[in-house]
Amino acid sequence: MLDRAQGTPIRVASKSVRVRGVLDAVLALPGFHGILAYTLPEALWLAETHDDIVVGYPTANRAAIARLAADERLASRVTLMVDSLAQLDLIDAVVAPGKRASIRLCLELDASYLNPLLGHIGVRRSPVHEAADAAVLAAEIVGRPGFTLVGMMAYEAQIAGVGNKGRASSRFAPCRRRRPPSCASAAGSPSRRCARSPSSSS
Repeated sequence: MLDRAQGTPIRVASKSVRVRGVLDAVLALPGFHGILAYTLPEALWLAETHDDIVVGYPTANRAAIARLAADERLASRVTLMVDSLAQLDLIDAVVAPGKRASIRLCLELDASYLNPLLGHIGVRRSPVHEAADAAVLAAEIVGRPGFTLVGMMAYEAQIAGVGNKGRASSRFAPCRRRRPPSCASAAGSPSRRCARSPSSSS
């Protein structure tokens, strides 16, 4: 991963790494910096010891928003994900711009693929699909008091979940041979039942 990153810091996703001690250990390594958090309450908890946290999804947790807005230290460490002006309106409704620290925002883009023949391929993570849509929303954010636009994010889910042909892990092969009907989920991934090492299977 570090070779492929070529010097770009790698942000660790806490949705995938659910043990705080492991997060701390990975982030202590050269080449890793920042966390992509699962929820805002989790981000606030992690911000006690980490200073660069992006919440991976838009939030409607009013209590967590209020806590973020009331603490300048937390507000400087945590970035919220947004994909519509309605989310800015919600934050303003919780705490007015003049009564809070500036909220850092990341704009989420839709990176799904629109095929002329097959149509929409991928997840519908964001309504911001066209570059013009992103430009309009970014301009609105920049023009609103109480917010600071610090980045953009796009997630190509239609690519991220697809394995390379011929490189499937050999540890799943015995499971496939013994129980072919249960070895793949509807999405084409090994099922939870099959995700065991051969030595632990009965």
